[in-house]
Amino acid sequence: MEHTVKVSNLSRDEPNLYIDLVASDMTTHDTVMGYLSELNLETTVYNSGSSLITDNKLHKTNCLIIETELDDMLGITLFKKLLVIYNSLPPTIFIGVQRGCTAEAVEAMGLGAIDYIEKPFSLRRLMISLKLALETTY
Repeated sequence: MEHTVKVSNLSRDEPNLYIDLVASDMTTHDTVMGYLSELNLETTVYNSGSSLITDNKLHKTNCLIIETELDDMLGITLFKKLLVIYNSLPPTIFIGVQRGCTAEAVEAMGLGAIDYIEKPFSLRRLMISLKLALETTY
């Protein structure tokens, strides 16, 4: 299941920016969407990795945010599947469930993720990651 939320303004001069969020955990979903509510980003939220794969709309995405533990698969497994399907991905940020997942963070970064954020995280931390993602997009 997916839903798209149009949220307000990152910068009046920025083109439309699109974020895909894959999160099974409602706390992660609510936190990220709460933070993004102040920005001009069209955000599509997917509750599972398979729903993102089925939707097949990554070609318009400027940044992909993946929670590491989804209901149907691990975030890193989704990332690997997407790499096989698309060969390259938009800048990807992982949100880790707990501190100390060093191996997972290293693997994600080695596969091309631009950042790995551990829970709990702040708006400032997410903004730094989004800025990095959008700088690599433009």
